[in-house]
Formats: sequence, structure tokens, C-alpha cells
Amino acid sequence: MRDFSGRVAVVTGSASGVGLAPERDAERPPPTLEALREMIENAGIAFAVTEPEEVADYTLAALREDRFWILPPSADQDARLRERTASILERRTPVLARASEGDRKPHRA
Repeated sequence: MRDFSGRVAVVTGSASGVGLAPERDAERPPPTLEALREMIENAGIAFAVTEPEEVADYTLAALREDRFWILPPSADQDARLRERTASILERRTPVLARASEGDRKPHRA
């Protein structure tokens, strides 16, 4: 089974698409892959990409195995899912993930 942990982007060759606010998006084009890499690395997060073929292969395997949740195995992601689920069940204010665990702050909408 493929391990996508630590990957932050799927390389599709296109950063354009239909946004939720086309008039605003027209004024501010989407960032390039290199700009995303720089922003993410500046936040202290390792930048890694996944090729679309890897995602397709993983997804097809999950469908063949009749898996509903198509989530690659990842201890880090599993911990975040457990925390999020516990937060919902306990009716707590969500905590946003940050680059360092010491910088976790409650979400304010």
C-alpha cells in the first residue's frame, strides 16, 4: 500500500480552475507550484508532491477492495483524524494544525 504521508500537493500541471469567487480570483491568480513550495517550506513544513498516476493507482486499488474511505495509511494523519473526531464528539472548539505542535491555537471563524 502506498504511503503519501508528508505529501502536500498533487502535481496536475494546472493551477487554474473555477473558484468560489470568480471576480476575486480573476484579480489574484492562483500561486504557482514553486510559490506554494516556498510558502510551505517557509512555514517549516517539508514539501513533497504526489504524481496524479500515484493517486489514480491508489484510488483504483481502494475501489477494487470496496473501501469507502480512500485514505493512505499515515500515523500522523490518523492522529489528526482521532483528534478531530474527539473534538467533535466532545463539542470542543477545533484546534488548527500548525508547523510546530507548540503553536496550536483554537480556530476562530
